[in-house]
Amino acid sequence: MQLRRLLLVVASIAVTAAIARAQSVDDPVQWRGVALARALAAAETIDDPYRRAETLASIARVQTLIDTSAPDRTIHQALAAVEKIREPAFRDWVLNDIVLAQIAADDLIGARQTANRIEAKRQQGAALVQIATVELRAGNTAAAQQTAALIREREAKSEILRALVAIAAASGELANARDMLR
Repeated sequence: MQLRRLLLVVASIAVTAAIARAQSVDDPVQWRGVALARALAAAETIDDPYRRAETLASIARVQTLIDTSAPDRTIHQALAAVEKIREPAFRDWVLNDIVLAQIAADDLIGARQTANRIEAKRQQGAALVQIATVELRAGNTAAAQQTAALIREREAKSEILRALVAIAAASGELANARDMLR
């Protein structure tokens, strides 16, 4: 298995090197594309579904900085790898990483769906706080309140509720702020 992985990585590097020689890799955009192609090729060689999903989620986050369409495919590959993770705790950690990639790709609907798949309160709470924070930054306090209502972990919920109460109080909605404190 290790030999197969090594051969695949060597082959991908050789192909990438040939492409790089054929094209000018002085351009940062081309260099980034080559680096991401290498990373994806290396991810394909990872047998452990946890490590593979984790790697793909990280690659997807980087792709959001460079390309607007590539992260979707990589996120779907990561979600497919998650299905093969047997240990729920590991699955939840990777799903949280995928939520972050989906947020970076501006896919809040997908991020919420992925967060709903997380079983552990702590990881799910962390994921939902990230989603609610993005909603707050976008000025969508109603969506952030709905997201906060889904959070089961007390500490995570209180974190986002403090921000919601502060926003409501600052905008003169004192009754709404009081209701959230109950």
